[in-house]
This record gives sequence, structure tokens and C-alpha cells, in this order.
Amino acid sequence: MGILGVGVVLLMGAPPVLSLLPVALSMLAYSISGLVSEAEGTLSAELKSEIRMFLFLGVIGTLSSAGLLQGSVLIARQVDGIVGAGYYSSALTLATPISLIAGSISLALFPSLSHLHGSGDESALKKLTDITFRDMNALIPLAFAPLVICSSSLQHFVWGEAYASRDHAALLPMLLLACMANTLGVACTTTLTSRGPSGVRRSTIFGLAATTLCALAWLTLTPLIELEGVALGYLMAATLLWLLPVVSVWREGGHSWLGQVASILAAGGGMFGVATLARQHGLPIQIGLTIAFWAIWWAVARPPIFRYLGMSRENST
Repeated sequence: MGILGVGVVLLMGAPPVLSLLPVALSMLAYSISGLVSEAEGTLSAELKSEIRMFLFLGVIGTLSSAGLLQGSVLIARQVDGIVGAGYYSSALTLATPISLIAGSISLALFPSLSHLHGSGDESALKKLTDITFRDMNALIPLAFAPLVICSSSLQHFVWGEAYASRDHAALLPMLLLACMANTLGVACTTTLTSRGPSGVRRSTIFGLAATTLCALAWLTLTPLIELEGVALGYLMAATLLWLLPVVSVWREGGHSWLGQVASILAAGGGMFGVATLARQHGLPIQIGLTIAFWAIWWAVARPPIFRYLGMSRENST
């Protein structure tokens, strides 16, 4: 409905701002439809209170984490004016679409994890969390590496020479790495939220901690490095928001994730370093460096990749 409405608005030649109206109306209709329940019976006051608390904490957690990305555009506008906000928004527009992976994975995982928690099968819950965490750590960097390493060519191709400024070339790699951190944290964040209000409460606290770190980083970094300080502050917050749930689930489940966490931190730092080197060269060199990174990561993360490929073959037969 929302997509169809946007298409109609664009075909009518209406002002671009009106293209948001069909999306807003479709979301409003979806929300209202959720208020109409055909289920029989009534819920106890205790259960209603638990549901309300779950929703309240979920909303606060979402605003304190996902809201940072949109809020960073406003900070960029205050830090470097309209021109600076244009550079920042151009990088943000390229970085955010791939972050939809996180939402899709969360939607796929949540029912299974909630079912295992509700049935009391903690062993299966631990195993599913561990496999998902390891597989995502192996596969997600492979998807982000070409975008980060070839970021300068990507920005030049999409936006042209004017927006591929060397002065702000670090914006897109930092925002892409932040989106990678958000995606990698899905397994542990979803595990926490599947545990009911107690898990959601922890996720909310982690989100507020990340927001606090981001605000402090913006206050201290933007006077020094301006737009790059905005992106770096968000990257620091995204990294913390990845690390805190990982450590929480790691300790609670007794997982052996030290090597996993270390390899991801090394991969993120390596991608940024290679991207810094690659922006001095053209696309062929950048592709070569991407292939080299893939080869190194293949050696590091071979078992989970083989397991995933084996599962894909089984599902296709």
C-alpha cells in the first residue's frame, strides 16, 4: 500500500515531500489494525502489565539505538552547515540500505528463540545462538568488505566527483562499519529480547549506554574533526551496542567467543585501514585489495562458511 502510494505520488508529479504521506498513512493503518483483536478471552492484569512493560522498553531501546543514525544527520547539519550535511547524507544514503539485513535476520530469529526460551529448552537456545553468532561473524564481513574497501569508487559512481571529496572520504567507510556492527549484534540482541522483559530491559540499558557514549563523542570530537567526528561518534556507539549484548550473552551462556570477538575487531580495523589505502588508487586496485581481504578472511572463518554452504546445498535438494 505504501509503495503503491509513493508510486502514484511520483507519477502525479507532486512535491517530493508528499511521497512520505502514503508511507505514513500505511504505517498508521497497520498500527490501527493491530488494535482490533478477534481473540476470545481476557488477559490477566499481571500479563497486561508485563506486555506493556515489554513494549515500553522495546520502544525506548529502539529510539536510543536506531534513532542515533537519523539524529546524526541533524548533528552533521549543526557541525558543518548545509554543505557538510549534504556530504554526510550522501554517505549515509549509501550505507544504510544494507543494514536492512539486520532487521530481516531479527525477524527470522525471534520466533525460534522465543519458542525455545518459552519451552525451557535452554540447551537448544544456547546452541542456536552460538551457531547464528558464528555464522554471521563469518559471512557478514564478506558482504561489507567490498563496500568499505571500494567506498570511494562507489560514492564517485553514485554521486559524482563533487561528493567523492577526499576531505570527507572517511565518512562512508565509518558509517558502513557502524552498520556492520549493528548487523553483527542481531544474534545476541535478539537472544536477549526473546527472554521477555528482563532481556529487553538489558537491551534498553545497553542502548542508553551507547547513546550516552555517542553524545559524549560528538561533544568532544566534532570541534576537532567536524563531520568525521559525527561519523566516528556513531561508529563508537554502534560498536558498544554490538559488544555489550555479545558480552552479556557470552557470559550467561558460557560460550567460547573470545576468538570470534577478536577476529571481528581485527576485521573492522583491517577494512578501514585497507579502505584508507585503497582510496588513493582506482577501482581495479580496490577490487584486488577486496579479493585479498576475502582470501585472508576465508582462511580465518572457513568452518562456518563451509557449514553455511553445506546447509544451502541441503536446502536446495
